[in-house]
Parts: sequence; C-alpha cells; structure tokens
Amino acid sequence: MRFKITLRQNGIHSFKRGLETLQKYEKGKGTDKFLLKESIMFIHHGIELLLKEILVTKGNEHLIYSDISESTLKKVIQAKKSKVSVFDLPKSPKTATYLEVIMRVQALVDNVEITEKLETKLIELNTFRNNIEHYGIQSKLTTIENLLIGLKKPLTEFLTKYIPEIETELAENWKELDEEILKSISKLRNSGAIKKAQIKNQKAEIEYAKDYEEYKTIQPQSTVSRELYRSYWETGDAVLKALIDGSVRLLKEIKHLTGSRIILYSKDEVYEINVDINSLEKFTEKSIEEIRTNWNDNFSNKYVYSKQGRIEFFSKFGEIKTA
Repeated sequence: MRFKITLRQNGIHSFKRGLETLQKYEKGKGTDKFLLKESIMFIHHGIELLLKEILVTKGNEHLIYSDISESTLKKVIQAKKSKVSVFDLPKSPKTATYLEVIMRVQALVDNVEITEKLETKLIELNTFRNNIEHYGIQSKLTTIENLLIGLKKPLTEFLTKYIPEIETELAENWKELDEEILKSISKLRNSGAIKKAQIKNQKAEIEYAKDYEEYKTIQPQSTVSRELYRSYWETGDAVLKALIDGSVRLLKEIKHLTGSRIILYSKDEVYEINVDINSLEKFTEKSIEEIRTNWNDNFSNKYVYSKQGRIEFFSKFGEIKTA
C-alpha cells in the first residue's frame, strides 16, 4: 500500500498543528519555550505549503520549483516517463522558498491578490522562523501573539477563497487560541472561571461563569471550594480593579483591537465594562500609544489604583445590574 499525503492535506495539517501547539504553550503559561518554537515552525510550514497549493491549482505546478531551468524541466520529463514523482529522482529539483512563493502567487497567478497588510505579516513571521532555525529568538511574547492574532483574519479570508475547507478546518483551533491568549494578556483574576473569551470584529469579549455551579461545569476537576470561589470578588473594589485593568490592558497589548468588553458576576450583581479606543482616548486625554508607552503614569495609577479614578472610569464605561 502506498503512503500518500497531498500538498493540500500536508499544509492544513501543519497549520493546524501549529495552532494546537501554540494553545499548549499558552495553557502552560509559557513555561515550555520550545512549544512556542514548534508552533512558529509549523504555522510557517503550513502557510508555505498552502501557498504552493494555490500556485499549483490556480497557476502551474512548475511554479513551485525554485529554478525553472532546462535542467529542472528535463527532470520533470524524466519523472513523467518513469511514472514517478520528480522528488523521487536523484538530485531532485528544489522547491521555491517561502518568500519566493509569496512573490510568485502575486506575480504569476491571475486574479490572486495578497494585500500589503497580509504580506507584511507573512514576512514578519518569516523573520521569526528564520531566527529560530538559524540562530535563536529573543522577543516579547505579546509581539508574537499580536502577529498571530493579526494574521488570523486576513490570512483566513485569503486562503478560504482558494482552499474553502480551511475556514472550518481551523475554526475551533483559532477560537481556542483566541481564548487562551485573551486570558493570558488580560491577567484577570480567577481566569479559570472565564466561560467565554473571543475576538469578534476587532473587539475582545470576555465573560465569567455566572455562579459556582456553572464554574464547576467549566472546571469539573477543580478543587476550589464554593467559599474560596466567592472570596475572589469579596469587594466591589476588587471587581472594579479587575475590570478596569483587564479591559484596557487588552487594548494596550493587542494592537489591532478597537474595543473590549468584560462581564463578571458577583453577589447577585452583574458587572459589565465596555471600552473602545476612541472613547478611552477622549476620557483620559491620552492616546492609546501614550498609554502603551507609560502604562503606570498615564493609566494604571490614575484609574486602577486610585479609588476616585476607579469610580469615575467605571461610571463612564461600566454598569452594574441585578443578576
């Protein structure tokens, strides 16, 4: 029996494995750095193969060869006559590199357009991958997270046009990855009780379990008691600190977000905060870049750790309702 994996299957598998590995890294709170390395390598490999699939199906299979020369063409002819893959021949031709494939898809395939935004992010991913393969990597985790979150929408939209099943194949992986990244970046207390965390239309949305019973359905193996669970949010101040810090921290760290919303349940009350960048900048009289550059002075000290500041901020962006 022959062993066969198509270019399309291979690309989807690598991309999917990369997202799964990154989920494991996030769930492990970044303790295993090699999981991050593997995720970048797999995602990079998956994208390269899927772009080659587009070259083959929408252009010509010979476009995947690095050097389309007489020597390469002779090997292709030889393989056809022998009824074998050209890559089974001695000294088989090399295929195009990741960056070459990006250029060829744009230049040599009709009616295919890679936007400048997507191309920039694909090239940035290549830089990370090359550093890992040939030297090492030293970068803030949020830089890598921002890149991968930023890739999600434009890359999925692009690939789905030519490989329709890619959206459904990866939908659950992207959803779970969004959830883990939002939990990590927001630094919200008792994150195990978060029942929903997603990015929708460039807005982060986080919602906690309504009560201890719902928490146990999310975390059935948890040893946290009912009393301990309730103690996480003993005071209104603790709730406001968490909501204000978490909602704006998301906007600070994830560059392409335009807003954030967090819902938290405590003592028969529903606390909700809804922040968008434009309103945040008007209220604080600071740009989001100024807040990112000097988090403590331009935001945290004024609106998280100052009681009066907390009250003013929550009055503008939050509300409390009866559960």
